[in-house]
Amino acid sequence: MNVAGHLQRLASERADQPAIVEPSGRSVTFAELERRSAELAGGLAELGLEPGARVLLLVPMSIDLYEALIALLRGLYTVVLLDPSAPTVEENLQRVGLSAFVGSGKAQLLRLKHPSLRGLDRYVSTGFTPLPHRNLGRLSGPPLGPLDPPSEDFPALLTFTTGSTGRPKTVARSHRFLEAQRGILTEHMGLEPGDVDLPTLPVFLLNSLAAGATCVLPDADLRSVASVDPQRILRQLRAHRCTTTSGSPAFFAPLAAALKASGQTLPDLRKLFTGGARVPPELLEDLAQVAPNARIEVLYGSTEAEPIASIGAAEVLGETAAAERRGRGS
Repeated sequence: MNVAGHLQRLASERADQPAIVEPSGRSVTFAELERRSAELAGGLAELGLEPGARVLLLVPMSIDLYEALIALLRGLYTVVLLDPSAPTVEENLQRVGLSAFVGSGKAQLLRLKHPSLRGLDRYVSTGFTPLPHRNLGRLSGPPLGPLDPPSEDFPALLTFTTGSTGRPKTVARSHRFLEAQRGILTEHMGLEPGDVDLPTLPVFLLNSLAAGATCVLPDADLRSVASVDPQRILRQLRAHRCTTTSGSPAFFAPLAAALKASGQTLPDLRKLFTGGARVPPELLEDLAQVAPNARIEVLYGSTEAEPIASIGAAEVLGETAAAERRGRGS
């Protein structure tokens, strides 16, 4: 199934429930997200984009990002995601063969730096840019989709490895893969309709949406975790009574420290997921203290194969923490 099909179902079942809430308070319901992404997919088709066309998407975590991403998946365009600060950007762009670029006003300025972004037929911007473009907010057409992928391996997303172990590799995820990943993550993370999730990874937000959860976008620049103000995140967690959250150890460490310093807890949290880097036992102890009703799990997965490996905080603290403190764990 095309992942956009879940949104179509939820627009009927949970029409008035908020789907995404921005830090500013702006929100969109499941019905509104379905309608807007369908109209946007129709607008992209009217621009002449054919299914399978590769489209670079560079928009900050926002409602605009998910309206555009879901619209692209509906229309069976292949979404290209990359880190614009990586040293291999131009090399990666040359390898994919883009047809269009959907980005923020600031991201559109990358066209001045990278030759591979010049001369495309279609540019769509979410904000002001002095360069030629179509405005995302005004792009609309007859509602489209969601379409069925023509084959099991039809590409939905293209991303790139960091190159830390050699030349960066292109990683293709098919619609079938995304659906299988959604099912596994939803089952493993136990997300349910009515949950309120604060995710920090864009792909986790897609899975949360498909499960029927309201997604609260973190009030932070996640490109620089060191600059995150823990009090802003804690205000969101409390105000929206978030039941689940996920993020890196570097994201959760200052939150736990701030809560311990104030003697406060997050009693509404029932699940907390962290990983992607070393998770010290001390952090797990702190999280267990400040989120007393939450099941805390450590998750890992490699980009190339994306298996999911997890371990509960209680098991770590009960069986492996002592070994790690002696320098025998990681």
